[in-house]
Amino acid sequence: MAYWNQPMSDPFDAVVCEGPAGSRLAVSGEVDLATAPKLAQLLSEYAGTTDGDVVVDASRVSFLDSSGVAVLVDCVKVLARTGRQLVIRDAPPFLCRVLDVTGVSAYLYLDASAPITGAESNPSGRLQC
Repeated sequence: MAYWNQPMSDPFDAVVCEGPAGSRLAVSGEVDLATAPKLAQLLSEYAGTTDGDVVVDASRVSFLDSSGVAVLVDCVKVLARTGRQLVIRDAPPFLCRVLDVTGVSAYLYLDASAPITGAESNPSGRLQC
């Protein structure tokens, strides 16, 4: 007898999206010990392609543990050296709470303005712009 009939986790995915408001890294799924290194790599690559602030669309993030928080802190430190900041757009309430409780929200910009459109899942489940 199965006690849990839902998938155990939301698969991690991230893609760079271009739009009229500029580019952003759209992230979805769970950011944990297993996926945090991939997020770190993608943030580093994305930061290398822009001279401005690094914008992350977090509207589809379903979980973030201390590994994910550490990745965000490292990104904030790297960006601060060049006078840039990490901007988290459309963070779900749980993510805002995690960033507040850990004190990380004081070092990045949480942007709750109008949702960014364009990052959707296709039938394969892969995030796309």
